[in-house]
Amino acid sequence: MRSQLIRSGVLFSVLAHLLLLRALVAGSGSVEPPPRVYRELPVEVSLESSETVIEPPGMPEAIVSATQVASASVDVGVAEDFSEIEFRPLSTESVIPGEPIEETDHDPSPGSSATTRVVEPTGIFIPDSPPLKLNDRRWEGEVRVGVYVTPDGRPGKVWIIESSGRREADLDALDFFAETLWNPATVNGEPVGWVLERTVAYRQPEYFW
Repeated sequence: MRSQLIRSGVLFSVLAHLLLLRALVAGSGSVEPPPRVYRELPVEVSLESSETVIEPPGMPEAIVSATQVASASVDVGVAEDFSEIEFRPLSTESVIPGEPIEETDHDPSPGSSATTRVVEPTGIFIPDSPPLKLNDRRWEGEVRVGVYVTPDGRPGKVWIIESSGRREADLDALDFFAETLWNPATVNGEPVGWVLERTVAYRQPEYFW
């Protein structure tokens, strides 16, 4: 009798739990899910709309060819008047100190037997590798540049005497000499204007070959 009562109690407890579980499952179907939250993403900025495309500068009009320079017949040495030659305008805001000066002999006047010590301006290290903007590791060449050094040692005018055939290399050589400060030439201790010719030989490092 007692065992039957225990068995009945267990069955009743199980049945009660089943009914409760069924009620919970049935009631959960009517519960609404929480609202979905949307987060605004940052707006992408289009580079095409904000980037300014800079056109490369045109070829300076004052870069003269070898034939034009030959017709002007500018000689290396003391110089005073360059009004008949067209040169590239220069900016002397950024200059680089020069190397020690070199001495050469100079005869200041035709027919004079006396010689005068002339201190010729000497530049700094000349670039020997092609500018990166050439984007051609196989290219080599030379640019011959004329430089008029003013009595105060500044590059008053620069021009191409003999082109390398590559616009980028010619401009690189001109830009280099346009920013070089020289030790001025002197005649009898007095600074004078001086015309120089310098060759920039662009050569590739051996490991590129």
